[in-house]
Amino acid sequence: GLLYFTTRDEAQYCGNQLKTSIRVVFESQQNWFGKLHNHNLEIFFFSPSGESEQFAIASGFSESGSYSKVFTLDAKIAVDDISLKYTVEKFHSPWSASERLKIEDLTITNDNNSSSYWQLRAPDKYILSGTTEKLVKI
Repeated sequence: GLLYFTTRDEAQYCGNQLKTSIRVVFESQQNWFGKLHNHNLEIFFFSPSGESEQFAIASGFSESGSYSKVFTLDAKIAVDDISLKYTVEKFHSPWSASERLKIEDLTITNDNNSSSYWQLRAPDKYILSGTTEKLVKI
């Protein structure tokens, strides 16, 4: 669909509107216990001058699937140095094992309807919960 004009809640009030679309696949089938966890993905954008912004692009999910989010990135930060963070909120045992999530089809679309495609630097496309991984443009 179309992207629409947005403003930001704080200074800088102008920016570049972006839409992320991502498909995630759990390494193993989630049982009912695993579905009690909230899985979260945040995307980080970095500028060469050290500025950065982060946005939640999928939060509270517990199943494999496709997720999308629209947000406004500070106009001074380019879409070229990007990382992805995966966290899991566990409600029963905080010391249980880390979880792996496969990241597929990560697309970033700008307000000109131009898309760029990204993947994890890791060749197997998996990210471990509690880590932040670099993304590379494909």
